[in-house]
Amino acid sequence: MEQVRLSDRSRVISFVKIISDSSKTECGRVLDISSKGMRVRSKNPFRTDRPFRFSMLMPNINFREKVIKFDASVIWSDESAVDGYYEAGLQIESVSEKDRSLIEQFINDSSYRDRWIQVDECFSQEH
Repeated sequence: MEQVRLSDRSRVISFVKIISDSSKTECGRVLDISSKGMRVRSKNPFRTDRPFRFSMLMPNINFREKVIKFDASVIWSDESAVDGYYEAGLQIESVSEKDRSLIEQFINDSSYRDRWIQVDECFSQEH
């Protein structure tokens, strides 16, 4: 049965790393995120057969970095058609309410949402 995403994800404009808690190695970086999941870009495919424990280094939260730990299921993992990297969809299964709140704060502070410059701000109004 195909799972349907229940919340919109916001594109990330900061570099956010995902680290495997079991191997202590970097798994990839977050491309877009919501409080319930994320899309991750990586050099290697993710396994989809079991949940994983991850750490996520969130920059610029109260002007300091914050490590958020969470359990996630890998819903899908595919090779990129463009460059040979992989992308995966992670569903957050377990995270503390405090850390979920920090994720939401990060989304509000550091996503593409409402970051576009208006066309009339880029060009002189005389022309």
